[in-house]
Amino acid sequence: MFPAFTSAHSHAFQIGLRGCGERFPSGAADFWSWRQAMYGLVEQMDPDVAYQLAHRCYREMVQAGIQTVGEFHYLRHHVTDQLDFVLDQAVIQAAHDAGIELVLLPAAYEEGGPGMDLSTAQQRFVSGGFRRYWERFDQLQGMLRSGQSMQACVHSLRAVPWDQVQRHVVEAHRRGLKLHVHLEEQPRELAEIKAAYGAHPVRLLLDSGHPIEHLVGVHMTHTPELQVVEWIERGATILPCPLTEGDLGDGVPILPDHPRLNQQLALGTDSNLRISMFEEMRRLEHDQRGRTLRRGALRCGGDAPAEVLWHAASTGGRLALGLSEPGPSLSINQMHHLLAPTQDSSLLDALVFGGDERVFESE
Repeated sequence: MFPAFTSAHSHAFQIGLRGCGERFPSGAADFWSWRQAMYGLVEQMDPDVAYQLAHRCYREMVQAGIQTVGEFHYLRHHVTDQLDFVLDQAVIQAAHDAGIELVLLPAAYEEGGPGMDLSTAQQRFVSGGFRRYWERFDQLQGMLRSGQSMQACVHSLRAVPWDQVQRHVVEAHRRGLKLHVHLEEQPRELAEIKAAYGAHPVRLLLDSGHPIEHLVGVHMTHTPELQVVEWIERGATILPCPLTEGDLGDGVPILPDHPRLNQQLALGTDSNLRISMFEEMRRLEHDQRGRTLRRGALRCGGDAPAEVLWHAASTGGRLALGLSEPGPSLSINQMHHLLAPTQDSSLLDALVFGGDERVFESE
């Protein structure tokens, strides 16, 4: 028995983009052109579509051995420029019906960039300010189903003014909650935040004077290594999403081979273009091997990257979502041809570097 997988960062509705935006007749495209395609999907959203996409996503996760999901939920409203929050219930119901444990991360979202108005699509995301965010957070607590819980979330320092971000950091800590936030995914993000607030996002948070051990930084693909080390040593978590970061051309995070990283590393499926924690684990290690030009890049004080990777894909995700351990488990068919003949001592290595979802025991 092995700990079941946890996708600690998901945007379930984005599964509706699968197969879209993969042809580039006018030349290379980037994250920002992909985002416009994503906004096109947003503008088609209603409660039925939101439910159908989320249910499809969560059912695929369950089939892939993911039994817990952290839903980084910013698509909130059915009607543009109205705070109706009706899409919250669609996600809650879809997770319940799919049989997956949900940790809902309702995202604070206020502006289209530092000092910029919201676009039409972004008006579906708005949370209505600091006080309204926490009022809705408390309301949602009463709407959750059995096996569901919540943690706090700020979409990014592009989407929430820095003074409000700091208030959310303090309030989440006061309530004993994790606070998830997209950080330093794209160079343009760094440039805009530095121009507005004088420093890059991670540096702002490290120097804020506020506790950060409850923070979960998603992506951090452009964070300098010394800041990543400081982030980890001060107790915060890093949450890469390797398949999505590769698909969007975000870059590769600099992950130091640091003993503390093993307990403060989680993984997510993000856009859900491909739902496979096996592939997320391998991509994470292989990207670091390519970056450092050495094998065994993520040993974290031990000698087995597979242990670090499986922990990140399972228990590390639960910790990032404020959940207790151990969680659910998976039964593995050790005689499957992908694994056999394998000694018990090397089973986890074979699973991580040669396995896929076919090795699960059928129920």
